[in-house]
Amino acid sequence: MTVTQCTDAQLVLEDRPWLFSSILAVMSSMILYFALFEPKDASLWVRALMLAFAGLSLWVLWAKVPFQRFVFDRKAARITRIRWHLWQRREDGMDLDRVVAVRQERNRSAESNAPMHRLLLDYMTADGTVETTPLSEVFTARRHDKALETLNEWLTRPDPRPDPRPDS
Repeated sequence: MTVTQCTDAQLVLEDRPWLFSSILAVMSSMILYFALFEPKDASLWVRALMLAFAGLSLWVLWAKVPFQRFVFDRKAARITRIRWHLWQRREDGMDLDRVVAVRQERNRSAESNAPMHRLLLDYMTADGTVETTPLSEVFTARRHDKALETLNEWLTRPDPRPDPRPDS
């Protein structure tokens, strides 16, 4: 999660998992090549299994590795999340005043027991309960301390716009 813009009016965070996406794309391409062209004496079942694995890798790349942009906009009083995969773009959001807190979730990798991190957004629902949604669907080994600090500072910063209500 990287802060790409931070002004009084707007904060933009981006999450672009280039390394993971690149590894999946190269792996899928190699498996696809070997399934179609090498080895010449491979059985039909081996080729079918390799094609299925390449297809699964491409599906993970398409469906589970989104590039994301979060736009926290004071002027619009909205948080907009723009997510795009290989062939699809989706946009959703919520009112900025519903945000209660942003925090970092820590977990441990099952394979290596290494620390993994992602940012969570706590928000108020219509019935007054606090719910949590992750800003990123996947955990990463990289800590998000700078983005977390900048985001929390921006959310607690006073709104520089004048109050539109007339004086009473």
